[in-house]
Amino acid sequence: MPQARAIKPNLIADWKAAVLERLHTVFEADGLPDADRQRITELEQLVGRQAYKLEILEKASRLLRAPASRTGRSS
Repeated sequence: MPQARAIKPNLIADWKAAVLERLHTVFEADGLPDADRQRITELEQLVGRQAYKLEILEKASRLLRAPASRTGRSS
């Protein structure tokens, strides 16, 4: 089994300093401007509507392709 390499204490100290320097931003807003956040919301809603329409169209397509029963209705 290969020997694991040791992480130098200076590297850990650098990582710790970087984390502590940015720690206050962890719970802040995502930093996006309001216009960008609004546009993302609009696009997410559009994707949701398109997915819903696609689901309806797929169901309608399956119904139209289904063979008619003896009563003339599709199942």
